[in-house]
Amino acid sequence: MPVPSQKKIAIVLSGGGARGAYEAGIIHYIRTMLPKSVSERHFDIHCGASVGAINTAFLAATAHDSKLQGELIWKLWTDVREDNI
Repeated sequence: MPVPSQKKIAIVLSGGGARGAYEAGIIHYIRTMLPKSVSERHFDIHCGASVGAINTAFLAATAHDSKLQGELIWKLWTDVREDNI
């Protein structure tokens, strides 16, 4: 008898410069403020365009620790200033 496949969770983030900071805020909220049953779920598929690709690459690279992931992406984007781009 075939084993039913487990549902996959994907994250898809768009491009558009400043949207990256907005996306980071949402990821921070998901990873640090929602109940563990939600915040510790891992994304099976990472997809993004432009700044969304940068954010999803970061998520894939830090997937081992979901809470730290939320804290680090928040810090990364709150530290961005015009003079360091």
